[in-house]
Amino acid sequence: MSAARRHRALLIGNWTYDDRDGRLVGLDGPKHDVAVLREALTDPDFGLFDDDRVQVVTNCTSGEMAAEVYRFIKQAERDDDLLLYFSGHGERVAGGRLGLCGTDVQYSDFIATCFNSHSIREWLDEFGRARSTVIVFDCCFAGQFKSADVVETELLFRSLGEGTAVLSSSGNEPSRDSSVPGQPSPFTGALSRILCDPTLVGSDGALTVDHVFDALVSERLPTRPVKNIRDTGDLALARRRPIESTTETRSLRGWSEHVTFRTVEIAVRDGRIEAEVEGEHFPREFTEFDDTRRNAVRRLSQLADAVVQTSGYNGDTARQRAARRALECAGQNLFEAALPEAVRDRIATMLVGGDHRVLRLRLVFDEESCGLEQYPWEFLARGSGRDDPLGLRSEILVQRVRTSSLPVPDLPAADGPSRIGIVNGLAPPFDRAGFRLAEELKPLASAELVFQDVGVRATWNNLIDHCEDDEPHYLVLYLPVARLDRNEVRIGFSWGSGEPDWRSPGELARVLRGGTRGVAVVSVASPPGQDCFRATTQFVHALAGYTSAPIFFVCHQPGFEEFINDLPAGRPATFWGLLLDALTHGKDVERSFWYARDKVLRRISDRLRPFFGVPGLYWRGHEPGPTTAPRRAAAGTRGRVADPPSPGLHWTTS
Repeated sequence: MSAARRHRALLIGNWTYDDRDGRLVGLDGPKHDVAVLREALTDPDFGLFDDDRVQVVTNCTSGEMAAEVYRFIKQAERDDDLLLYFSGHGERVAGGRLGLCGTDVQYSDFIATCFNSHSIREWLDEFGRARSTVIVFDCCFAGQFKSADVVETELLFRSLGEGTAVLSSSGNEPSRDSSVPGQPSPFTGALSRILCDPTLVGSDGALTVDHVFDALVSERLPTRPVKNIRDTGDLALARRRPIESTTETRSLRGWSEHVTFRTVEIAVRDGRIEAEVEGEHFPREFTEFDDTRRNAVRRLSQLADAVVQTSGYNGDTARQRAARRALECAGQNLFEAALPEAVRDRIATMLVGGDHRVLRLRLVFDEESCGLEQYPWEFLARGSGRDDPLGLRSEILVQRVRTSSLPVPDLPAADGPSRIGIVNGLAPPFDRAGFRLAEELKPLASAELVFQDVGVRATWNNLIDHCEDDEPHYLVLYLPVARLDRNEVRIGFSWGSGEPDWRSPGELARVLRGGTRGVAVVSVASPPGQDCFRATTQFVHALAGYTSAPIFFVCHQPGFEEFINDLPAGRPATFWGLLLDALTHGKDVERSFWYARDKVLRRISDRLRPFFGVPGLYWRGHEPGPTTAPRRAAAGTRGRVADPPSPGLHWTTS
C-alpha cells in the first residue's frame, strides 16, 4: 500500500421511509451502520481512511443518492481507492438487478423510482479512474447486483473487472435489520468489528476483501454474506501494521489534519454588523439591526428560557422542543437581519462545497455591542426550518471574541501530562456528565485528573484551594448559571445544603492561574438557575474580559444526560472528553473544538439531539505551540486576592 494512495469512502444510510403502501417500513440499523462503519474506517490503529475523506449521506431520495454516487465515481483520481457503501431497503428490479430505495420510494412503483444499481457499473465503466473500488451493500437482495446476462447458477455478481470488489449482506434474499434498538445491523456490525479486530493479522500489512469475507462467513450471521465469485485481487479494507505516527495522533480516533479554515469576521459595534471575508472588506455591506428585530430576538430567547423553566427537573418533551424552536427562530432572525448579504451567500456556498474546508464565523463583540453578545448566535440558521443551526453544521465553526487589552502570555514547553480539574455541582441526574468525563480522563496518558469535587464538595472555597495547590491547566465546571437581574449573572457553587453559592465572572477569573489553558462552563436549563440560555452566554462573555484563555460552554436541556448511557466504555466519547483528549495532545483550540463537536453529533441519536444544546467557543484566537503547557507559578504568587482584576488588565501568577 503506497503512501501515495488516497482512500475515499461514500457511506449512504437510509432509515426513514414514507411508503403509503406500508411495505417499506422504517429501519433501526442504518442510522447506526454508517456511524460504526465510519469509526472503523477511520480507526487510528486500523483505519485506512482520513476522517475528512469519509462522506456520510443519510435519508436521501433516490435522485439524491444517484447524484452522490455519480459525483463520487466521476471525481475519483487515479491514485484513489474507493469504498461505496449502502444500508437501507433494497428490492429486485428489471433484469434481475438490485434497486436501492431512496426515502421517497413508494413500493407500488419502486421499479420506476428506486436507484438502479446497474448505473454504478455503467459509471465505473465510463468514468472509473480510481485504482480500486470496493462496493458494500447491507440491504435485502444485495446479491442481485449483477448484469442481466448472469445466470442464477452463478449465484451473485458479475465481476466488474480487475480492481473492483463487491461484498453484500446476502444473496437473493432479505437481509436482517437490527433487532436491538441503538445497535447496527448484524452484517455491518460484524464488518466494523472485523476491520478493527487485532487478532486478524491479514497479509503484507493489510486486511483485504478476501480476509474480511472469510471472517464474515465465520460470524454465523442471519444471512450468508457473499462477494464476487471471480478473483478481484488484494484490495485492502483495513490496515494491519504499526502506524507511522506519534502516540498523540494514534490516540485521537478520527482526527484529520486535512481540514482547513476560511474566515468570515463579523464585528458587532453599536448595533451594527460589519463583515470582513479573508481580508476583503465590505464597507457598504452594513445591515442595520433595528430595535424591533432586536427586541424580537431577545423575547424569543426569553421564551426559550421560560418554557424550559416550567418543565422542572424531569423535563417535558413538548416544552423542550418549543424551547429549541424558539431559539432556532431567534437564530433565523439573526441570520436574516444581522448578517450582510455577502456573508449569507458565502455561508450558503460553503454548506454545499464539500471541499473539506470549514467556514470560521468569527463574531467580535466590543464594549459598544449593546448586549448583542447575549443573543443565541450559535443557533444561526438560514431560515429553511429544516437545517440544523450553523453551530451544529460540520462546515461551520462559530467562534465568539470579546475585544480586550489583555496580553496573551507565551507559555513554556510541557513537562508532563496536562492537569485537569472538575467541579461537578449539577443535581442528579445531570451530574452523570461530570462522572463520565472523569472516567474518560483516567486512562489518558496525556491528562492527569488532579481533582474532582462532586455535590456538597463542589464549593467555592474548595475550588480556590485546588487552584492554588494543583494549578489545573484545564478547568471544567458543571454548575448552574443564573441571571440575577438584567446585568448581573452568576455561577452557582455548593453551600453543602440549601441555595447555591452564586459567584460572579470576576470572582472566578481571579482564582485562575496564569497558566490556565482553558475553562469549560457546562450548565443545564433547569432549576436552580434562571434564564439559563442567556445566562450562560452572558457569563462567559463577562469571563472573557478577564482571561485570555479559551472558554468553552454549552447549556443543555433536561434529557441530554440520557446520551451518557449509550456511550461505549473505555475511551473518550463525550464532547468534553474528546475536546480534552485533543487539547492535551497539543492540538490547536479550533480544530479540537470542531473535532469534538462533530464526533458527538455523529453519535447522538435524533431523539436526544434537540436537548443536547449547541457547544460554543469564546476565544481571541492566539495559539500556543502544539507541545506547550504552563509552568508552575513562581513561589510567593499563590493566595486569595481581595478584588478581581479589571477586564483591561492581565491576571497572571507568572
